[in-house]
Amino acid sequence: MMLRIFFLSGILLGFSSYTEPKVAMLPDGTYNVQLDAAYVETGPSHFRLHLKGKMVTMELADQTHTYPLEWIDTDSFVIIGYTQPAEPTALEREMLKGYTPSFNVTTAKNGTFRFVLGDQDQADCIYSGSLIPFP
Repeated sequence: MMLRIFFLSGILLGFSSYTEPKVAMLPDGTYNVQLDAAYVETGPSHFRLHLKGKMVTMELADQTHTYPLEWIDTDSFVIIGYTQPAEPTALEREMLKGYTPSFNVTTAKNGTFRFVLGDQDQADCIYSGSLIPFP
């Protein structure tokens, strides 16, 4: 009986510790941003990111801007001037205390990266979707 309990406990521990592997940092390249259906009406339209080193060029609607890119860790990054103000005022600094809106890559499958734009430590998000490599 003890052996059976030990065996079952081992199996449960093995499965409970299984998580999807962490995503590696997005490689440099061009990505189309496809928002999830819940955000299509409220999120940005025609959204493309060109990542190169510590810079990102964003095509958003009919505008193109280049911003500094800062990696928080291998899965999360901020775009200074988009997710964070480039030169925050005292009020903006106060508002952003304890909240860092960032792109958080959650999974990667077949070259497509799922992401959530929001704070790493909070369940609320601004929007979510996929980064799809653009040829």
